[in-house]
Amino acid sequence: RAGAQRSLCIRAIAWKGAEILVGTAESNIYVVDPRTQQSKLAVRGHCGGAVTGIAPHPTKELLCSVGEDGLVRLWDTQQKVSAQYRHLRQQLTAVAFHPLDGRHIAVGMRSGELSVLQSVTLQEAPGLDKDVSFGRCEEHSTYRRAAVHALRYSPDARFLALAVQDGLIDIQDVEQGYRHVRSV
Repeated sequence: RAGAQRSLCIRAIAWKGAEILVGTAESNIYVVDPRTQQSKLAVRGHCGGAVTGIAPHPTKELLCSVGEDGLVRLWDTQQKVSAQYRHLRQQLTAVAFHPLDGRHIAVGMRSGELSVLQSVTLQEAPGLDKDVSFGRCEEHSTYRRAAVHALRYSPDARFLALAVQDGLIDIQDVEQGYRHVRSV
């Protein structure tokens, strides 16, 4: 059990190979080996509040974390140091790397907004649909107003699904600049 050695308030979880990455309410990230049931501190570094999202890079030894402190952090998992960070000035709730090459990092926010960053620079990705951050639905002429609690790319990386607090799943078309295509 991950909490056998110490009590962890887990707020985010992701697989990295055979290990489980755990983000905690105490701003830390642990690595858990499910075979041995042992956990070890991987990195410390969010400035305050919980680590609310963790995503390993699909091809590099990098990890991205987001948290209530508004920071998007890229971690070098070999050196166990923060490689770079960006402050988005609001509480962040979820994160995912583009699954094929990791070129984009999708970040969900408590406000309901979505940010798509270039993984190399942590700047906004070029060519985004003008309404991507606010989740504009053309069909209903509305905007997403509820927190994004989780987000995942489809296996072929054509779509991004966002689990929204209001009970909807928003589908974004990655190839069309992350344009919102439907809510289900």
